[in-house]
Amino acid sequence: MNRVIEGLEQQRHQQEAEAASVVLARTELLNEELLARWDQKKEQSAELQEQRRQQLERSIREGQGEVRRLIRRLRRVRPMPTAAMSAAPVRWR
Repeated sequence: MNRVIEGLEQQRHQQEAEAASVVLARTELLNEELLARWDQKKEQSAELQEQRRQQLERSIREGQGEVRRLIRRLRRVRPMPTAAMSAAPVRWR
């Protein structure tokens, strides 16, 4: 009878060890998947940040170009006579 009980206990321990091994393997796979997804999200975030930086740079260059064109246009306008300038002061805000 003792041998039967010992055999059953040994079988139960073996089954528990196998179950623990399966759980460990699944946990390791999940960990690898999570790490892969984290790397992917990190790369996507870096790409998005770079795209936004480039978009901002383009907007800044466009704005600078508009300012240059405006300055050139203002320089081409004939200056007002001195009397007209003193009669209507320009207020900058």
